[in-house]
Amino acid sequence: MSETDDISSLIFKRTLHVPIAKKDLFETIKNELFKLFPPINAEPFYFYQEAWHHFNYEEHMNFGLKLEYFYIISNLPIPNPQVRDCLRLRTEYRKNTRKMIANKSSYIDNGYPYDIYIYILKDDESGCDIEIECYPFLYYNIVEFKGKINNLEKQNALLTCERYLKSLTTGLKAKEIDRTESDVAKFTKFLGIDRNWMSAAYALQLQEVSIFLVAQKKGISLKREDVKSILHRRIKDDEWGFDLQYKAFTKEVKRLYNIEISSLPRQLRKMRQEVLHEGYNPKDDETKLTISVTIALLKQLKKVYEAEKVATNNFATSEENLK
Repeated sequence: MSETDDISSLIFKRTLHVPIAKKDLFETIKNELFKLFPPINAEPFYFYQEAWHHFNYEEHMNFGLKLEYFYIISNLPIPNPQVRDCLRLRTEYRKNTRKMIANKSSYIDNGYPYDIYIYILKDDESGCDIEIECYPFLYYNIVEFKGKINNLEKQNALLTCERYLKSLTTGLKAKEIDRTESDVAKFTKFLGIDRNWMSAAYALQLQEVSIFLVAQKKGISLKREDVKSILHRRIKDDEWGFDLQYKAFTKEVKRLYNIEISSLPRQLRKMRQEVLHEGYNPKDDETKLTISVTIALLKQLKKVYEAEKVATNNFATSEENLK
């Protein structure tokens, strides 16, 4: 079984948007982590042991699993833990701390998210962009004991840690975001540009880029003279632009492939100028409309991209009928 010294691959990093106000973020994350590893509560009010160390700072927070918690919980009588059992195990652990830490791999799963660091990259009225950096327990086993990573154990640890992180992000109703967007976003706060602007700008620009890419793939020229020929009309200098190219493209697609391409809402064409060139921050409903229209367009363009020419098929059929 192969082994490797590459421990950096054990560090998870995720960039997420959470719809939670910054002031509520720490408590919300703490509550979700407490669901993953609930406190030990034997005969309420007599014994209470949390699973997590936790610290909250202005722009970041971190959570770490307590070894003592896992020693107690892994040795407790189930299903009804008694206070005396909890106290005995806590004393046993603390009396032999060094020995217990040396043997921690025997009672802690290598895939448990041993340390979780959360950095707040950006916050606004929609919530927070955060980066989660998570170290599975196997990482510390390797670092402290100078061992090598067994590839099978590594994969098991990664899968376990991934499962816990997925539970956490689901509980937070988080959405993964592109890291590049996040890196840029933290520098744009002073401009008043938010995630709505970035999402809308991406979708609006993609509408044009996707048309030109599919047109190129299908051999449909959208140069001025060709657009003039397709539309059978003269084109004044002040009206030349993407709107006419789009009309020519949709007309050719209908002729060649018998596929209807929907018209783009006029309000989006107007908004494109405001978003891309004037820095307008679209409202939530405007961003949702932009994304929805772009997705619908891409679905139609995919059909065109994969389609065979109707004219070619009809010509072939006519040839066969003449035989």
